[in-house]
Amino acid sequence: MMNTALSQGIQPEHTIKSFVKRSGRLTQSQQQALDNLSTKYLIDKRLEDGTFSQFFEEKLQRHYLEIGFGNGQSLLHMAQSHPFDQFLGIEVHTPGIGQLMNNLHQQTIDNVKICTKDAATLLRDDIPNQSLDGILVFFPDPWPKRKHQKRRLVQQDFIDIISQKLKTGGMFHMATDWSDYAKDVLKLLKINPHFKNMAKNDNFHFRPNYRAHTKFEKRGEKLGHQIFDIIFKYLP
Repeated sequence: MMNTALSQGIQPEHTIKSFVKRSGRLTQSQQQALDNLSTKYLIDKRLEDGTFSQFFEEKLQRHYLEIGFGNGQSLLHMAQSHPFDQFLGIEVHTPGIGQLMNNLHQQTIDNVKICTKDAATLLRDDIPNQSLDGILVFFPDPWPKRKHQKRRLVQQDFIDIISQKLKTGGMFHMATDWSDYAKDVLKLLKINPHFKNMAKNDNFHFRPNYRAHTKFEKRGEKLGHQIFDIIFKYLP
């Protein structure tokens, strides 16, 4: 259980998007996955029909949202390790979506759905309040230039809305290899009376087993970047 392992709202006028729609060069297998598997894994149409609640299947114990799953390596690992939990992944990079669909199909994993909607809009408009057991943001775009940092996903308004969407005891987990981003997020969460730091030293957390050690993370380490995991529990 992810929560057991851890024990050792955006306002309508908000217009900053969490990412920009982008495609990329697709392999033949990725294109085939998008052509043939989208009806199985994508829930965008359900959102248009107002039937998002169907995603929350009662037979599955907990519900997790990963924002920006890249090629899906972490999401795939978590879904394999926790087959009785439901995972929703948000991504806009088309090759990554196709790659994840292929892997899910080949490994017959059926507890993952995918959405291509902007995360801020999805959280505000479509996710029911107090419905998520965890919100995961692994290596979001750091927008390193100071003039662009207002575009970062995890800021005060984002924390406000996830506090509405998390269940009591639900977790927020962010990982990044940008120290200033990590320190800013840690500070925002530590001053929020409704979030409790799960790190024993009240600082950064170690990487838990459920977060896969991805190619992206290894690349950051080769560049000499320190990896920061921030894990807080929501306690209203």
